Amino acid sequence: MPVLRNIRRVIKKISKSSVFLQGLLTWPRDKRPVLVLVAWSTRMNIRTLQTIIHFFEKDHRIFLILPNPLLWVPFLMYLYPYRSVSLLPGPFLGARGRKILVTDGVAPGNHVKRLRLVKQYDSTKVFIPYIRNPDYCWLYPFDVNPLGKDRPGLVFFAGNVNPQFYGSQRFEKHYQMPNRLSVYRILCDQQNAVQGVWFDEKKPDHRGRLFIHTLGETSLNAKRYTQYLAQFRFVICAPGVSMPLCHNLIEAMEAGCVPIFSYPEWLPPGLTNGVNCLVYKTTGDLVNLLHQLPEISSDAWRQMQIRLADYLRYKYQSMADNWRDVSELYVINEEKDMFR
Repeated sequence: MPVLRNIRRVIKKISKSSVFLQGLLTWPRDKRPVLVLVAWSTRMNIRTLQTIIHFFEKDHRIFLILPNPLLWVPFLMYLYPYRSVSLLPGPFLGARGRKILVTDGVAPGNHVKRLRLVKQYDSTKVFIPYIRNPDYCWLYPFDVNPLGKDRPGLVFFAGNVNPQFYGSQRFEKHYQMPNRLSVYRILCDQQNAVQGVWFDEKKPDHRGRLFIHTLGETSLNAKRYTQYLAQFRFVICAPGVSMPLCHNLIEAMEAGCVPIFSYPEWLPPGLTNGVNCLVYKTTGDLVNLLHQLPEISSDAWRQMQIRLADYLRYKYQSMADNWRDVSELYVINEEKDMFR
C-alpha cells in the first residue's frame, strides 16, 4: 500500500531519542490524516497510549508499531475496541528511528509538531485530556452528564486498594498528599461508613451514609458503575498508583458528581474548593469535609454541580482545542513502577 510505504520511508529518517513512545505523523492533505505511533518500552503506561488514541481516533487513521514482542499481548488486550488502530510488527520499521515528530499535512509547509510525555500537568502547555478507566473509555462519547434533580445518595468511594499498588509511603512523601490506602482507611473509620453494601434509595437508613466499595467486594462494570455514580451527590476520588491524577475523577465529573479530591493543580485551572469541588490535602482535611457534607443543602449542591459542568465543558474538554496551533502537544505518562 502506498500509505504504508510512505510511513516506512518517513520513519527511516527519524533520528534517535530516549522516550518510551515515539513518532506521531499525519498526512496527506487530500486524504484522512494518518497517525503513526511507535511504542518502544513496557515502562510506558498503557493508559498513556489509550489517551492519545482516544483523542485522535475520530479524525485520524492510526498505525501502532510494536518493536518489542513483550508489548503485543497487553496492547492487544487493551486496544482491541479501537477499530481505527492497525497494529504493525517491529520489523516493519526497518531502521530503528527514535525521534517522534508530528507532521500536520493541513498546516502550511508541513509544520512539525512534537508529542511530549511528561509526569506533571503544566497550565502553560497544551495537553491531551486524560480519560476514563481504560476498560470502558471507548464505550460512549466524552460528554457532560445532563443536570437533573437532587440525588438520594450522599457520598461514594470505589476502587482498588491493594497495598502493593496504593499504599506507597514514597508516593505520599513525593506528592505531599495521602495515598489511596490512607484515604480508604480513614473512610472505613467513619461512623456513617457502609462497606460492601449496595445503596438503595428506598431504605431510609441508607440516606446520608458513606458507601465504600473495593475492587474485591463488588463487580462494577461500565454500565452499572455509571448508573451507580448518578445516584450520589459526592464522590471521593482518591489518587492513582504513581501519580495523583486518576480516571475516577474524570468519571465522577462526567456523571455530574461533585468530586472530593486532593490534586486540583493536576488539571486546567478552574476547579475551586467549595465552588465546584471539595479539596483536601491531609486526612484531617478529609474527615472535616465528610462531617460537613450532610450540612450542604440541595440548592447549594446543585449550584456546585452546575459550576462543575461548566468547568468540564469549557475548561477540561477544550484544553486541547488549539492543538493544531502549537508546536508541542503534551500527554501525562504514568510510569507504572515509579513507586513500587
